[in-house]
Amino acid sequence: MAINWAKNIERLNSQEGNKPEGKDWFTASEFIENNTYGVTKSYKQLKKLVGEGTLEVFRGSQWNEKMNQCTRKVWYKFKSLK
Repeated sequence: MAINWAKNIERLNSQEGNKPEGKDWFTASEFIENNTYGVTKSYKQLKKLVGEGTLEVFRGSQWNEKMNQCTRKVWYKFKSLK
């Protein structure tokens, strides 16, 4: 199977990115802004919640205006309790 590198380069240069579908997704930056923890404790808390299976993780990309390119980004979402 041949890799279509031209399509991959075009996809990387697009400004669309690869964002999660649906509601209630948040980034680590948003998590830090909306809690009383500091930066380090917030990241530790996210890691703990992912390890426990409480959070879903989506690894995608988003256009970054400062860098003028599409960059990787991670979104989180609390799993529904059933």
